[in-house]
Amino acid sequence: MPDVVVATARQRRLRLLTVGRKGEGIRLLDVAVEGFAQTLKVAYAGETYSVRLPLPGAFQVENALVAAGLVIATGSAPQAVFDALSLLRGAKGRLDLAGEKDGAPIFCRLCPQT
Repeated sequence: MPDVVVATARQRRLRLLTVGRKGEGIRLLDVAVEGFAQTLKVAYAGETYSVRLPLPGAFQVENALVAAGLVIATGSAPQAVFDALSLLRGAKGRLDLAGEKDGAPIFCRLCPQT
């Protein structure tokens, strides 16, 4: 499906900024998990950026890159955008640390609100 969307956008000559491992706008080069955070290495416009994302989960990386792409595409400075990702906080009730078992963290994907 995403390939169809990209092809359609290109056919219509729409401005396109793709993100991710195959992104042509913001390319994800590497991800290193560091506890409950991740360090991303991304490339944009010929520059490489190191980004600390204080959220666990691959879907968080995807969401953060889409958000960064939207902000950059609307005129914000890339360095400021990538720096701001380190300030993100997860939505309460989504992938919360629920506890620990034998030293392993247990996350609740859709935790009930308290």
